[in-house]
Amino acid sequence: MQALVRFFWEMFLLRRRPQDLPASTPLTVLLLLVNLVVGTVGSGQMFESAATALSANVLDAALLAVLLGIALQLRGHLERWQQTYACFLGIGALVGLAMLLYRLPLNLLALDELVDTLNLILVIWAHVVLGHVLRHAIQVPLGLGVVVAFVYTLFSLRIVSYYFPIVTL
Repeated sequence: MQALVRFFWEMFLLRRRPQDLPASTPLTVLLLLVNLVVGTVGSGQMFESAATALSANVLDAALLAVLLGIALQLRGHLERWQQTYACFLGIGALVGLAMLLYRLPLNLLALDELVDTLNLILVIWAHVVLGHVLRHAIQVPLGLGVVVAFVYTLFSLRIVSYYFPIVTL
């Protein structure tokens, strides 16, 4: 487990590539479960219930799986799907966990503006990391990968909020 955390930390620092992660169904399932748990806890306050937050995160994970498959198929690299999907899930879990770790103590200290600033910085960097993953997976320039990751985030937010209205941001 320590090697997995180290891998995603190095990926977060742009030192690793998705092809460095083994293509493994059990690993992908583990990362999906961790991503869903962290995502549900982290987004729980945005939705009316934990069940709704979980459903929203499941929809996002399914949408990501399908759209990554389409993108990889269009670029002729469908064999990279599992590693790419696992990287997206792992980075999402890492970012979500980081947000959970600083949000509670800073909110207790009434430092909400600092939380918002840290969230913004982390989300921007996460998109750079996801762009880095896409750069290697579908062989595009980093800038285009970042744009694609950002557009996906907006698209996913729109779809998820259509089916599961967001109570608060």
